[in-house]
Amino acid sequence: MNRINRYIRKSVLTGIGMVLLVFVGLDLVLSLIDQQSELFGDYGFMDSAWLTLVTLPGRLDIQLPFVVLIGCLVGLGQLAVSSELTVMRASGVSTASIVWMACKPALLFTLLALMVGEFVAPDLDRYAQSRKTLLQWGSTGFMHEYGMWLRDGQQFANANAVQPDGVLYGLSVYRMSDQWRIDSALQARRASWQPGGYWLLEKVAITYFHGDSTSREWQPEMRWYSSITPDMLRILMLKPKQLSVRDLWFYADYLQAQGLDGSEYRLSFWGEALKILAIASLVLVAVSFIFGPLRSAPLGQRVFVGVIIGLVFNTLQSLLGPSSMVFGFSPFLAVMVPIAVTALLGVVLLVRAR
Repeated sequence: MNRINRYIRKSVLTGIGMVLLVFVGLDLVLSLIDQQSELFGDYGFMDSAWLTLVTLPGRLDIQLPFVVLIGCLVGLGQLAVSSELTVMRASGVSTASIVWMACKPALLFTLLALMVGEFVAPDLDRYAQSRKTLLQWGSTGFMHEYGMWLRDGQQFANANAVQPDGVLYGLSVYRMSDQWRIDSALQARRASWQPGGYWLLEKVAITYFHGDSTSREWQPEMRWYSSITPDMLRILMLKPKQLSVRDLWFYADYLQAQGLDGSEYRLSFWGEALKILAIASLVLVAVSFIFGPLRSAPLGQRVFVGVIIGLVFNTLQSLLGPSSMVFGFSPFLAVMVPIAVTALLGVVLLVRAR
């Protein structure tokens, strides 16, 4: 039994490895081509190639369900075509045992990949985004692609770019009155977080609004006390799908405390938190297809079916996710329903194949 277990594990991991290499190659080429339209300033081809490589773990984390699904279809499909699965079952190994042997390496690979996506990829993506922006626009006068707006009570702040060490460029702070009119607007060329719990602003221009008139003040440096911290700004450097589970939960709570809508971050949180269950359900479907409809199918057909299953699953989640924000039902259900449906389909196909 141990020999069979090792053999199935090797087949599954080999299939996943082959698919992973294909995805990595395609991703690097397409991402590098996509970067060519953004080559300006000091941001050149070699910089784009380096940052494309640096951000690879984050992009692969998003594609992980496809990689594992197709990899399992390829690895187990080879065993099915050569009738090795039939021999295993004829020798007394149950279908459930084979399913578990196939799921273990796939889920182990998934767990390792999710750890990279949780603890490594977000920091690499932040570094790449900050480096790219600084190379394109320099330390002054540039615009951040996504914008980073934050609310701190009756202050609204925007930062153009943030470096991982807690330095930001292009800071604007708008202070509102009790009647929600702008009292003052502050622009600082550079700001750095200090150990005392405040921001040290450099080259500051402040505009005060007095009814029908304004006045302006310039300061070389000043302190800005705020509940906004570098950790909060680093979260906003990335899209929700690029953030770690911890950052998603933290920022959703922050938005709720500020009276703002955090449903997008809640939805992304559940999508990341339940990703291993999603991949487990897809693996179950892949195994059920190998024992059923795709038992003797050629490699191309198995890959095609894997892509279709992955697209249908992703489309269902993409439809239910925004629907939960529009109609107000739980984002947990929006993520969990496609997983449950996929797992149920896998179980039904396995039962029929026995």
